[in-house]
Amino acid sequence: MAFESPQDEGPTIVATIKNLKTGEIEFINEASVTTISSHYLTDANGSQTETVQTSCEAFFPIESNETLLQPLDSESGNKNAGGVTATVTVVYQFNQQQDKIKTIRCYGSWSPDSGLYYLTNRNVVVIPGALTGYSLNKYPTSDYFDYYTGWGYLTRQPDGTYQQQANTYATVYVGGMESAGGYQLSLHLYYGSFS
Repeated sequence: MAFESPQDEGPTIVATIKNLKTGEIEFINEASVTTISSHYLTDANGSQTETVQTSCEAFFPIESNETLLQPLDSESGNKNAGGVTATVTVVYQFNQQQDKIKTIRCYGSWSPDSGLYYLTNRNVVVIPGALTGYSLNKYPTSDYFDYYTGWGYLTRQPDGTYQQQANTYATVYVGGMESAGGYQLSLHLYYGSFS
């Protein structure tokens, strides 16, 4: 599923949750999506190469009109929505002219806030620009991932659809209630912006 990146300054984040039973897709509101850090690091050789680490986090509430998908609050008996927190971090460098980018590493996690939820179909896709011909496509077997790309410097892509991006996907179910349907969680971080 491709998403058009909004034009904005700095990293852009798009987070969606899809109800697999109804097909409805909702965008996670801005209050639930934050940029944790965007700072500079120095490499192991003490070189002054500009290295940037950009992270984002989104909370995906697991809600439904169906009573079965809303766990009961043990004290009051009220229904409350739990969910899953997803994070993704990308580490990358720019060359001295700032026209090339080297994506070094991508890591992150999915953290259910309750033992009721479990994740399947995890997928991590890193694209260092749609026009480069490179991509990293992995299927983590746990709720944490950490991948090094091994790529060199590639031409920095224009902001928007062709921009560098890290995408994570996972499907979450409520244990014992799989027939009620699950949710696909999608988190897209567009990085290395010219803005």
